[in-house]
Amino acid sequence: MRNQIITLVILLSLGSSAQAQTISGFVEEMNVVSESGSTTPEFNLYVKGPIKGKFGWTSWGLITKEWSEATIGVTYAPADWIEVSWSAGVETNEKPLRHSPSIWVGKGKWSLLSVLEDGGSGYWYNYLGAYQVSGTVSAGVYSQKFVGTGPYISKSFGRFSLWGAYAVGDNRGIITARMKF
Repeated sequence: MRNQIITLVILLSLGSSAQAQTISGFVEEMNVVSESGSTTPEFNLYVKGPIKGKFGWTSWGLITKEWSEATIGVTYAPADWIEVSWSAGVETNEKPLRHSPSIWVGKGKWSLLSVLEDGGSGYWYNYLGAYQVSGTVSAGVYSQKFVGTGPYISKSFGRFSLWGAYAVGDNRGIITARMKF
């Protein structure tokens, strides 16, 4: 099943040559560090592009040693400060269907991202409220199911960035290296 998900993510991420210049996204290596010090690596791929006007498409893929998922969906951006999306896809589970609504809002130096997922393996969420401290540094609050809630910091170096979060009450953290394209 993992090979099918990887293939699906790659196929969904390929756009036509006419769209290639407007396709964007990121690839990242995320590491969740537990209280005991063990690390769970995760590979993520996010790709999006235009359809027409305020509508676009999006795809997401996640691979860990234990679990994987791939989704594709549509986005709608009625203004430059808001984007909503809905995606559907598959995961490595007996009931493989999964769906995910999300919303991003941003005004000035502030932004908020809310991603919800549900399907075979159950409900999951990811929230990020961030403030752009400078041109290359942002800070805020991060919350993710199975990790916890706490402070977030990101430092960009051009297309490359490092970000991390610490779940205060759960004594877990995330350390991530991301490359935008």
